[in-house]
Amino acid sequence: NSRIGYAVQKFLPMSLMSTVKNIDSLPAGFFTPVSKGKSLGSATADLVLVLNTYANEDAWNQYRKSPKAVGNLYALGKDVIDAAAANGYDPDKVISGAKGVVLGNLYKEFFNALDQNDYKRMDKIARRIMRVGGTLKGLKASVKSRTGQYGREVTPETVATMERVFSPRI
Repeated sequence: NSRIGYAVQKFLPMSLMSTVKNIDSLPAGFFTPVSKGKSLGSATADLVLVLNTYANEDAWNQYRKSPKAVGNLYALGKDVIDAAAANGYDPDKVISGAKGVVLGNLYKEFFNALDQNDYKRMDKIARRIMRVGGTLKGLKASVKSRTGQYGREVTPETVATMERVFSPRI
């Protein structure tokens, strides 16, 4: 049993847990056949699982300790995209759909932390957003939309806070 198995068990279906517990032997094509049977929806859902693993702080900290595990995670994402393409689906739609789900949840978490002035949590969520390809521009758009839903406007202080937590790490 590895620590990664424990860290990720809350985010993956039980059918995948035996694979996660032995992360170095993760077969790259585990989720997806490279032909017949992979729908756009299932490919997107599979890629959401991969991106959530990247976004999860505990899981990522465990994965990055093993270059082989990181490579397997990358290969798994690539296999999902390749399988969708082999079945005639636009890989960009799979990627944008999966990123939309993952980033939407992360942007919502960030907004809640922002609303509570929880700078430590905002900083952690910003790193998670960046790991899955999210941007400051995307976050600003999401916060502007959410703020508008509550009849408020984005203040210069809010913009400065978002820019601070998205500043490059040294």
